[in-house]
Amino acid sequence: MKPSKWNTLVIGMAVCAIVSSAGAQRAPDLALQKLVDSASGALARLEFKVANELIGEQRRLGQCICIDAKRNIFVTGDVPTRFPVNEMKDFMLVPAGTVSKKVKAQLLATDPEENLAFLTVTEKGKHTWTDLKFYSSSGLKLGQRVVSVGLLPPDFGNTPYLGTGLIAAKLRLPDEVIHISGGNLTVGSSPVMTLDGRVVGIVGGQLPMSTRLNLGGRWVDVAESGRQSTNFFVPTDEFAHVILNIPTPGQPRKLPWMGAVTYEPLNAEQAANMPALKGRAAVVVGQVLPDSPALKIGLKQGDTIVAFNGKPLEVLATPNLVAANFRRSLIRNAPGAKVRVTVLRKGKEYELEIGLIERPKLPHEARRYYNGKLGMAARDLVVWDKYVNRTEPLQEQGVVVTAVRQKSAADAGNLRPNDLITHVQNKPVKNVAELDKTLSPLVGDPTPIPFLVNRGGTPQAVVITPPRKTTTTPPPRR
Repeated sequence: MKPSKWNTLVIGMAVCAIVSSAGAQRAPDLALQKLVDSASGALARLEFKVANELIGEQRRLGQCICIDAKRNIFVTGDVPTRFPVNEMKDFMLVPAGTVSKKVKAQLLATDPEENLAFLTVTEKGKHTWTDLKFYSSSGLKLGQRVVSVGLLPPDFGNTPYLGTGLIAAKLRLPDEVIHISGGNLTVGSSPVMTLDGRVVGIVGGQLPMSTRLNLGGRWVDVAESGRQSTNFFVPTDEFAHVILNIPTPGQPRKLPWMGAVTYEPLNAEQAANMPALKGRAAVVVGQVLPDSPALKIGLKQGDTIVAFNGKPLEVLATPNLVAANFRRSLIRNAPGAKVRVTVLRKGKEYELEIGLIERPKLPHEARRYYNGKLGMAARDLVVWDKYVNRTEPLQEQGVVVTAVRQKSAADAGNLRPNDLITHVQNKPVKNVAELDKTLSPLVGDPTPIPFLVNRGGTPQAVVITPPRKTTTTPPPRR
């Protein structure tokens, strides 16, 4: 649930608060140096590693903001929230203006909705940070000047620096993202402030982009999403609900689910065939899964949703934005909540009340398996694999291949991403635990290993030969 206006709200026992700017007496503008000083004590350089058997260790850098000095809690947008938490390690925080003073930290939780992560200091007493109070962003105006404070790279001493610009546009994507012009903000995960020192956002944000690729001899526009770190920021009102309810340590926030796989934009042909939709926003229900709350109360694939919790869906610039905004409204509830959807079906309107449950695991949340010797990665099946893009539910059990390293044994054996491994040496493989148990005693021997995979619905044999052990002869002594 997204509040539009707050009185003082406190994050647990934290000092950090989100304060309503409506009706508050405007503070005088501060000198730019004071703005830098007020923010730099809350900033830290973030260092950590991403590691697994296939890629080895990769060092990552980022930045984070202290939002609760009493509990040493930090927020950042520089931790990949769709990466397995157990494959990230060695978190360190480096105070602003230093490079050698490193404080050990721990990843508390991630929130995939807003792409934010939360950390806490594990080495107490080594450094004291101040925190920043976030204020409502509802009063921001076009043409208003904002500033951000970030840290230069370690080669430049993690020195605080300032960026500034004018608010040029407020974009609904459908989350609100604010574009600035006439200057540049600082790096991603920097606090954004008004000239009177109120913190009203964080630099960065997920923005739709398009990349043109040449596929099969023709140019195709491929949608992507990425961080634009110097000209956009996410206003406080978009993520306030997250920092007020930090997820369970080590786990992403539990997200709600009705039971539909997708909610599709309404195309022009569909709208033209439904006179009752004239001037109204709507989304089309995609596949509804068995035993889901939606199916039990009668929601059907192809139903057209026109209202949510008694309010008509918001009319936005494109059908894609309308669909994204509906998904956003749904996801801001919690498992266990009851919601109402109004649907059009064969010219009649029905209102259905649905009890939300916890969303099943998505593919990136499934347990993973890596084998560096063979050069492959795989994961467990999840409910989406069994139904999405299938005319009939997938009945087989197995593990999904997620990556194959080039010029590896798996590559030479013709294993491919998205293959479903069902058998190894004629033994059924139901999950990554069984795959690991079966392969572990085999990969040290260069004897070919037979796999049976499902590729595009067709069984196919794959034979992978583990590499021979290489021995290094020490140089002769002189």
